[in-house]
Amino acid sequence: MIKRYSNYIATPGFFLFGALLGWAMFDYDGDMPWLALGPFVVALWARSGGRWTAWLVMFGYYLGAGRGLFAGGGVFFADKGVFSLSDGLLVWIGPALILSAVWALLWGRASILFRSFIAIILVAVPPVGIIGWGSPILAAGVWFPGMGLAGLLLMLLTIGLMAKFAQSKQDHYTWWSVTGLVVVSLVCNSLYVSPTQDDWIGVNTDFGDGRKQTSFEGISRLQDSLLTQQSKVAVWPEAAGGWWDVNEAFLSAADDEMKMQKRSALIGAHRVVNGLYMNTVESIGAESGIEWHSRMVVPLSMWRPWASQGEKWAVDWTGSGVQPFQGKKVAVMICYDQVIVWPAILTMMDKPDVLVGVSNGWWSKGTAATGAQIASMGSWARLMGLPMVTARNE
Repeated sequence: MIKRYSNYIATPGFFLFGALLGWAMFDYDGDMPWLALGPFVVALWARSGGRWTAWLVMFGYYLGAGRGLFAGGGVFFADKGVFSLSDGLLVWIGPALILSAVWALLWGRASILFRSFIAIILVAVPPVGIIGWGSPILAAGVWFPGMGLAGLLLMLLTIGLMAKFAQSKQDHYTWWSVTGLVVVSLVCNSLYVSPTQDDWIGVNTDFGDGRKQTSFEGISRLQDSLLTQQSKVAVWPEAAGGWWDVNEAFLSAADDEMKMQKRSALIGAHRVVNGLYMNTVESIGAESGIEWHSRMVVPLSMWRPWASQGEKWAVDWTGSGVQPFQGKKVAVMICYDQVIVWPAILTMMDKPDVLVGVSNGWWSKGTAATGAQIASMGSWARLMGLPMVTARNE
């Protein structure tokens, strides 16, 4: 009798513990060190007494990690920027249900190490990876800085071994293996020095809904700022340049002046190409005419391949986001690219020299969604051992 009632108490406890881990990992300030808890989330999942409890752990985790989507998503997906309760609940709970279902289906008492590998991979790559934010694999940048793809594999191994140890604490080989990986992590962190990119700056703005950055007044402010730019390269947020096919001509004076001063700017913008809307970063000044594309845009709101009418935004499933610029290989991650996994892996494979992140977070201002994006971007840069330049609009 006591054992039966203790199970009723323990099951909600697993849900709450999962939610607490998600809450801690993705806080409001974007404190990256908390991402190190990623392997413990999977260990808790492995420790679950059954598939139902395993689902509750991960459902709680994704709800805690993505809590900023309730308030932010309720604004982003709603008309006229007014909060919508139904939209907020949909974009918060919907992805959490799907992602946690993958983990629940793969839970089992046998081969838990390989089951955890498969779960991490399935929630990282399309189709499920399209909504694969909050992945525990983001801990890689905290555990194994500067290790790149090797660090990602080490993190995958750490997660799998911790899941195995959580189910069978008497396995001394697994315990020593995890201990060895902790030692490797400590060595990596003690040796790592964060690189910087001299004379590059990120410009943060507060012009609100960047999708509306098409007015003459807005572009005039942008041009005035570009004309007074002192750094060699300035990075501007997603959508700062508005609709580029129209606004590029209005920035010609700044473009000419920057060419004379041998300065450049990277500006987030939108374009229409062959009937498809494109989320881009454009270069002007000393090295102009280079364009980066978003690999993935926000599902439902922007990416709607099934829609027969309205805006259809392009995606680039296999792009690395890397282009030559200023004698370096520069990788750009635009907004949603930063919080999911497979675009970062493709970027790493192309071995860039500088990592640039631009975003338009007007909809998530004051929510944990902002912190999640900051922490995710910081973790990718740290894992790759790259200097990072970011620009954000709110």
